Amino acid sequence: MSTIRLGLIGLGNQGREHLTAVMGQNDIQFVCGFDPAPEAAALAKQIQPALSCVKTIADIAAFQLDGLVLALPHFVYDTLWPELLKLKLPLLKEKPLGRNLDEAMRFLAQAKNAGCPLQTAIQRRHHPSYAFLKNLLATENCQIYEAHAKLHLGFSRSGKEDSWRNQKALSGGGALLDAGYHMVDLLHYMIGSFDLVSAALWLDGQLCQQQDVEDQVLLIARNRRCWITLDAQVYADKKEESLKLMTSNGYYHANRENVWHNEQLIFSANKQWQQAMQQQLRLFSQNISKKNWHDTLIWDQIPAMRVIEDAYQVAQRL
Repeated sequence: MSTIRLGLIGLGNQGREHLTAVMGQNDIQFVCGFDPAPEAAALAKQIQPALSCVKTIADIAAFQLDGLVLALPHFVYDTLWPELLKLKLPLLKEKPLGRNLDEAMRFLAQAKNAGCPLQTAIQRRHHPSYAFLKNLLATENCQIYEAHAKLHLGFSRSGKEDSWRNQKALSGGGALLDAGYHMVDLLHYMIGSFDLVSAALWLDGQLCQQQDVEDQVLLIARNRRCWITLDAQVYADKKEESLKLMTSNGYYHANRENVWHNEQLIFSANKQWQQAMQQQLRLFSQNISKKNWHDTLIWDQIPAMRVIEDAYQVAQRL
């Protein structure tokens, strides 16, 4: 396969992780990048000195690219989406697909009308430990009866800063739309679609008001055979992530480092994101090369967004 040439829109932390992920890869190359912050561009060039940093999105048209990777703050897309679609390139967009379900559906429809294939970047689906567990469950044809997902980011409240993430109109939400989105998607990946039963959102230990950006969420959900809980927190005593499944073949427990079966370690992996990001970029590149845009990953984001939107509505009735 010839080298896939990509542009990177957004050179913040997430964007620079994409740059790091392709270092040493011969089949994927970031050719140019855009970020309105000069300091972000400078940091990106420290990782890849040959990266051409442009001043406007329109300048990207001068490069012969095969696709774009989008890693911008959530609120920026609403303004820039028409400009991005004018480039007529396949898009790999960091989650969430939108700040709400309506925005997500609009982005999808506009991308389709513009002839721009759209793929979302959800790293946990590609992380080695979770991919191993997914394949194992399929191989053993396990029935899942309970699923418990937890993601505590472990940030300190003393370090809490005022940013766009703390403004509902800009971020779209807090713990549920950010950390929770990863786990809602991971649950869909492992067990399929499910329906929300109840949802509770908190901010600083108090139940959230509609205008608040939550820092803690607890969801209870159900599908035909399985009860599901999701616990996501921004601030916690320690950083913690886990997926626990009770199945017809016993008990499985996974995180980004290990997978256990009935408390016996059966798999270990590097917890860092580089391998998962390489895998999702490689999938994006393969889809570009083969013009294969029938992957269900993008459509899996619609039920994920629907669960999140339902949770926000249910929580407001508490």
